[in-house]
Amino acid sequence: MTPQLRPSVRAIVLDENDRILLCRFVFPHPVVPQQSKVVWAAPGGGIEPGEDWLTALRRELREETGLAIIAAPPHVWHQEVVAVDIAPGFDGIVNDYCSPGT
Repeated sequence: MTPQLRPSVRAIVLDENDRILLCRFVFPHPVVPQQSKVVWAAPGGGIEPGEDWLTALRRELREETGLAIIAAPPHVWHQEVVAVDIAPGFDGIVNDYCSPGT
């Protein structure tokens, strides 16, 4: 049986000194497992039904950081995590990472 994975998109945002932007998520939050108190992750999140990856990335970056992107950034990494406690209602998550630049 194929696991049902929640599609999501995340941004690798670097500044001029190659420092990466991470978001701190504190329990209770959907991305923080109950046994953890905090998770650090690249900004981004789930792709809503009917939404394409670029629209989701723009929405998530705006919601979480206030940053806006216009052009489609290059895709740099595809990650699949099968774990029942990572995305409620799903068997895991798919993270597609893009790099919108600095």
